Amino acid sequence: MEIIYVSAKWCSPCKLQEKELNDLKTDQKEYKIKKLDKDKLTIEQKQSLKVKGLPLIIVLNKEKLVVRLEGFHTAEEILEKINKRGK
Repeated sequence: MEIIYVSAKWCSPCKLQEKELNDLKTDQKEYKIKKLDKDKLTIEQKQSLKVKGLPLIIVLNKEKLVVRLEGFHTAEEILEKINKRGK
C-alpha cells in the first residue's frame, strides 16, 4: 500500500502530520510513504492530485484509491479509515 503525502515547509499542521506518518511507518511496515512538497509540484501535478488543502494524504492500494484525507489526522485515525474502507 502506498501513501502519497503532500505538504509544504511553511505549513504548521504538516509538521505535526509528518510525525504521525513516521509513527505509522514504524508501526505498519507495509506502507510505502511518498512525500511531495506542494510548492515544488507543477500545476498539472496539483490538478491531478486535486490538492486543495494541506496536509493531504492519499492512500492507494495497487494504484486504486483507498482513502483521501485533508487536514491533520493522527496515525490511529488514518489506520482506522484505511481499515474501514478495506485493504
